[in-house]
Amino acid sequence: MSGAPPRTLQQLWPELTLVAFGVMLRVMMHVSFDVRWSYDFDDHFAYIEHLAHAWSWMPLAESRAAYHPPLYYAIAALCMRAGAGVQALGWISIASGCARLMLILWGLLRWLAEQRIARAAALAIAAVLPASLHTDGMVTNEALNGLVSTAAILLAAEIFAAKEGRARLVRAAAFGAVLGVALWIKLSALVILGAVGIVGAAVALAAARRGDRGRARSFAAALAVALATCAVVSGPWFVHTRAAHGRFVLSGFDGADAHRLAGTQDKPYLLRRPLRFYLGFSPRIFAFPYVPVGLAPHAEFPTQLFASTFADYYNFAFGPYPESLDAPLRANLKPLRPEVLTLSRIAIAGGALVALATLAGFVGCALAAWRRRDAALAVLIAIPALAVAGQLHFAVKYPIDAEGLVKGAYLQFAAAPLCATFGLAVAWLWRRRRMRVLAALAFAGTAALAVYDVGCRIL
Repeated sequence: MSGAPPRTLQQLWPELTLVAFGVMLRVMMHVSFDVRWSYDFDDHFAYIEHLAHAWSWMPLAESRAAYHPPLYYAIAALCMRAGAGVQALGWISIASGCARLMLILWGLLRWLAEQRIARAAALAIAAVLPASLHTDGMVTNEALNGLVSTAAILLAAEIFAAKEGRARLVRAAAFGAVLGVALWIKLSALVILGAVGIVGAAVALAAARRGDRGRARSFAAALAVALATCAVVSGPWFVHTRAAHGRFVLSGFDGADAHRLAGTQDKPYLLRRPLRFYLGFSPRIFAFPYVPVGLAPHAEFPTQLFASTFADYYNFAFGPYPESLDAPLRANLKPLRPEVLTLSRIAIAGGALVALATLAGFVGCALAAWRRRDAALAVLIAIPALAVAGQLHFAVKYPIDAEGLVKGAYLQFAAAPLCATFGLAVAWLWRRRRMRVLAALAFAGTAALAVYDVGCRIL
């Protein structure tokens, strides 16, 4: 069911209501989540304290987070200098998550102007996705990275949607500048540059083969401008890492965790993980959506990614811990409340419905991009695909399962297009009367996630 593009705030009430609900959940994180349970809190906070007191590059050996670019940590350090306490630092992520929801709304209005059901479904999952909400309350660089990277993704699509000439070059320059800022937060944003480069090069090459030299030159010039602008903005960080550490790109295993690599790099890359790691999925995750399921006795990438996206798979206090830390029910060696386990089972069941719809929408968009030769759509779906491939590569290159390398939180910077593919799948199903029950099930999946979010906030 499609409608005319909304022109007033009154016409946008469903979308704004969903955004407001997502904002409310994120604000509630301030009072219902202790930021000291953020992923790798001690290491992130050590980086912040170092900048707050020394305002100099942090030695790699002093923190597992020291390999990250410093922008998020500098902002947090300035907040500390201004008198912010530890819990107040979570507002950086909360504000970033709320702003990201507004950006997603803008993108949906731009690209799905006549598809209200698709917009509503996309905003619903963006608002309640547990991995996103959890990250948006943490003291970590992920939420700020998600905000700036989402802006870069929207600008990336504009490069391919623009008419040839100055408009395309201006949008390419804007994209490069925003992406350069993202690279000062976290280097995962390189995935976005890779997707733009691959799709842009493919479009330029196809145009050249057809003899359309003007279009080929236009895309080549846009890519050059984007790359140059990005290099100007982010270049100082890469120059620093090269001069200080002999490499342009660092990981956590180049510093404090280097000792954990012992014996892991001896095997050839393709032999470091068995086939089960790539394809295995344990149904036990629906009964117990926590470590060690999917991790022991066999590590399974799909199980870990699925569970850490739709539930607090690593048990990092998304739902409150029991008063007695000696409680018998445990997950990832930490206590677990029975009520939280019940809520997480609801979430993981709903997450399965959402994941299936999202995957179906992704495949449909990929086919549509190919049939229509739609470069803007192609780059939007290429970004999350490359992000998943990048996380898989990292987990294969460093097969150290105890470190929790596979997390849905790490993919939130590239997740905005997947929200749209979920919305498009729901809208497609709803337009076909015989399939409306499937659309209703997909919406029920988001409702289950909302129950999990709200339940964990008010327990």
